Amino acid sequence: MASDLLIAQPDDGPVLDLAGDLSLILPNDFPRTVKPFAVDAHSRMLWSELKQPLTPWLLMLGFEDVDPRPPWLLPGLRDLQALLWLAEQLDHEIESSVAGAVTVVLPPATQALAMLQLARQGPELLDSLWGPLLTWWTETRRKLSHFDRVLRLQLPAADDLRPPEVWRRRLQKLSTYLNNPAHSELVLALIGDAARWPLLRRRCALMPLNSLPLTRIVLQGQGWTVTPLPDSGLPVLITGRDEMNQRDFIQQWWSSASTPPPSVRWDRGDQQGRLTLTCRVFAPGVQKADLRITCRDQKLEISAFEQRLQIVLPKESHGLAPLSARVKGVCIEIDFR
Repeated sequence: MASDLLIAQPDDGPVLDLAGDLSLILPNDFPRTVKPFAVDAHSRMLWSELKQPLTPWLLMLGFEDVDPRPPWLLPGLRDLQALLWLAEQLDHEIESSVAGAVTVVLPPATQALAMLQLARQGPELLDSLWGPLLTWWTETRRKLSHFDRVLRLQLPAADDLRPPEVWRRRLQKLSTYLNNPAHSELVLALIGDAARWPLLRRRCALMPLNSLPLTRIVLQGQGWTVTPLPDSGLPVLITGRDEMNQRDFIQQWWSSASTPPPSVRWDRGDQQGRLTLTCRVFAPGVQKADLRITCRDQKLEISAFEQRLQIVLPKESHGLAPLSARVKGVCIEIDFR
């Protein structure tokens, strides 16, 4: 599926492969540059940037020779490493003024969602991981200051252990792109027959329920006689498992305008002279039976499919309470009276 979608895409910019196996399915004459995320090579590059500030600390702990192969430093940081690589590549492409959009191929939906949630945090992602460690070291170094003077230990200061500033700058740029729908387009590609729509609709709701700008959907499978989500404003491409060579059809889908409603919209009303508010939330695939809605601490919380979307209530809603909720088309509507 990915091969045909990329070939028909009306862009000539580079393709960044976070899934890591795109080169196995693309034809040899694929005209665009493909850059795969290589964990080992990138680990060594990161270590070259970290080695100088961390060396005093590692020597103090008795590590004379550190192997930078993953998992480097701490386990469970592969997603962070992938995002650092992505932020670096995007920064390079923008600085080099390469024509065409940059296409990023992500892992499957649930893993991609976790990565995108991390990426939207920007530099705060680094701070949340490094901050507690630096705080602990600052306090530990203070307690060891007496031994530092007596034994002449070379204890590095916490400021010397901070990650490179260029990482923060690149992650900030990546966060800016993801948090601004005008700078990014999110395409969801799913494999499944029409009979699996009860499961597939959960995947369609994942991104909007996390405030991510879903703009296009691909469904590859059999039995699709009716296009789902017809009023979503999302171009939906449906193709059989052996029909992905319809290049003209796919190109037409790429060129179709994507016009989904706003992720969240508040509408004012009047009922017998009293203010009413309706909150409309874009959530394609959600049904009323899936919903759990609560309102507390000046926030509206919408739960569905084990996802939670929190919406800050506007000031004019103070004194009003949620009266009813419904699903209308691809939107959840909550009335406040």
